[in-house]
Amino acid sequence: MVSYFSTFLMFGSLCLLASIILVTLITMLMKHKIKKISTLIPTILLGLLCITIIIFPGRYFLFSLTELPDVLSNNTQRYKGMCDIEINKSSRGGDLIYVNFEKYSIHFSSLEYKDLQEGTYDCKVEYYPITESGDTLQLDQITDDKKAI
Repeated sequence: MVSYFSTFLMFGSLCLLASIILVTLITMLMKHKIKKISTLIPTILLGLLCITIIIFPGRYFLFSLTELPDVLSNNTQRYKGMCDIEINKSSRGGDLIYVNFEKYSIHFSSLEYKDLQEGTYDCKVEYYPITESGDTLQLDQITDDKKAI
């Protein structure tokens, strides 16, 4: 749940900041009626950058926003079965753990599961379905006896 809120706040803050910059740029353009094209181009490029920042993270922010009531009420869905654990390493230390089932790929923060190894496990997860963000993860190592069954 911690990773959900940190992602939610990061994308929300980014969208809010880009929106404020975009409104400021539009206000400046309307107020100063710039006539030289050389001074107008950087302003337009910054405006396009802000629009891009609003659109791409904004989409994830809206997904997260629709799932916020479920997160606050801890209303998760459960799934269990055979899964493959994949760890995506980041140079900044914010590694993501992907729990891959046949139907789902649920992600977790590596901060909660530091000693986890990649491999095939018998998994039980609780997750939020819209963003496929994991809440809890229980793993049992697959042994040769279980594979034969």
